[in-house]
Amino acid sequence: MKKRTVAEIIANLESRAPSGTAEAWDNVGLLAGDPTWRTDGAVVSIDLTPDVIATAIKKKYKVIINHHPCIFPAGKGLSRVVADRSTGGLVFEAIRNGIAIASCHTNFDQCALEVVDVVAKGLGVRADGRLFDKSSGSLLKLVVFIPNTHIDALRAAICEAGAGQIGNYDFCTFGTEGEGTFRGSSESQPFLGKPGILEKAREIRLETVFPRGLLEPVLAAMRAAHPYEEIAYDLIPVEQRPAPLGIVKGLGYGFWGEFPSPKPFSEVAKSVNRLFNIEGFWLTDPP
Repeated sequence: MKKRTVAEIIANLESRAPSGTAEAWDNVGLLAGDPTWRTDGAVVSIDLTPDVIATAIKKKYKVIINHHPCIFPAGKGLSRVVADRSTGGLVFEAIRNGIAIASCHTNFDQCALEVVDVVAKGLGVRADGRLFDKSSGSLLKLVVFIPNTHIDALRAAICEAGAGQIGNYDFCTFGTEGEGTFRGSSESQPFLGKPGILEKAREIRLETVFPRGLLEPVLAAMRAAHPYEEIAYDLIPVEQRPAPLGIVKGLGYGFWGEFPSPKPFSEVAKSVNRLFNIEGFWLTDPP
């Protein structure tokens, strides 16, 4: 198996769970180590522990991926990294053995829809929607102007990157045709027309919404699919709450849903115990 750099692994995680979807207080991505280190594999765990580091050393893996960041919260976290029994000591031990440490936390929680699918199926629940802790500000609207020859390619690119999902519907966009004008300088290389000449072009004003945390991948997809040298686009905050129905990447936590038929609360507890293979857990009193 070909070795990969730590940077390549982090980039792969970023494509699946963009760091922009993490909470502002969170600390995700590469937290310690050298992104150029190469590795045959990775150790994945909830927390950074001595056993986790021992496993990485034994298998000669050069990266550990934790769910909970070992340096937390962002901008604060550890006060020292020395050889002792503290969390800082674990970070020291990892780096001393050439092992990098990364975290995929609230960005994973909001983007790993596979977890929603597995848990919902395991409990026999239909996942209808997610849980939101913000009343507004979770969404952005993108307005971009595109020649009508490229509208389909651009729409597909930004929607595949996470834009255009409203509730149980995806590829939700709206386009209005109009006339765009522009004149490039002598240094320009316009897709249409010639430098120094005022050009008129039939264009589509394409609008869609997306989770704020997916800003970077959506804009990257837009730039890759757009033919213009300079792209005219607007980003507009959206104040309304996300749609209550639908499982949307980068938006919300967990899920809510219904059983096909009513179940005794005791049966629900047994299903949770069986699915997660745990000895005990807290439950609220049934209504």
